[in-house]
Amino acid sequence: MNKPEPDESLEMLLDEMRPASAPPALLTRIENSLESSAPVIEPGPSVWALLLRRMAVPVGAAVIVALAFILQSDWTSVPQVQQAHQEEPEISPLVYSPVETNSVLLSSEELGIIPGPDEIPVRLMRVRWLDYSRSLAADGSELYLTDTREQIVPVSLTFN
Repeated sequence: MNKPEPDESLEMLLDEMRPASAPPALLTRIENSLESSAPVIEPGPSVWALLLRRMAVPVGAAVIVALAFILQSDWTSVPQVQQAHQEEPEISPLVYSPVETNSVLLSSEELGIIPGPDEIPVRLMRVRWLDYSRSLAADGSELYLTDTREQIVPVSLTFN
């Protein structure tokens, strides 16, 4: 390729570049290979037929179990349960007070850099946290709670 002159543009140089045409023997071989490797698609069973075939055994088993249960039970004599009125002691609920809370960073990953306000670049970070808290009740029992959460955090990039 010729070195570009100072007044020539890149577009003019690109216009000069043309791909060479493929040899006819290669084109013939490509066409023959495409014709011989064309997949034969045969119509298969419909989605409903596949679903019916897959669900026939579980639904049939459930119907047989339900019929056996209905036929085995005697619907005419339903026993009447009489409960004696008993005074149950009132149980006061335990109230737990938080004693300790902590968050641990599990992982962070950079999602990308986007233009923020005033065209200042902002990096988006995905962070995963493990939140942990311990609470105590008046009777001395402890309650531990753990939970994971995920955040997308924008981080401003400023250059000095």
